[in-house]
Parts: sequence; structure tokens; C-alpha cells
Amino acid sequence: MKKQKILILNYEFPPLGGGASPVSSELGKGYAERGNEVSVVTMVGRR
Repeated sequence: MKKQKILILNYEFPPLGGGASPVSSELGKGYAERGNEVSVVTMVGRR
């Protein structure tokens, strides 16, 4: 299977947030484990 470049956009990302935050993290991990290049863009980060 051809490897892909995947961009995940979400307002929050672990350790912050709930709901879509952990789902985005798990999806990213799964895509990366399959050899895809994963990038994440978020509006909230550690301070």
C-alpha cells in the first residue's frame, strides 16, 4: 500500500481537551504505525 502524508486538524490535542482530542491522537498513532507521515495542527498547546 502506498504511504500517505496525513494532516490532522483539531482545536485541542492531548493532554488537553476531551471528546475529539483523544480520538485524534489515537488516529494519528494508528496512521503512523502503518508507516504514514502524520502531522498535527492544533490551536491549544502546553503553556
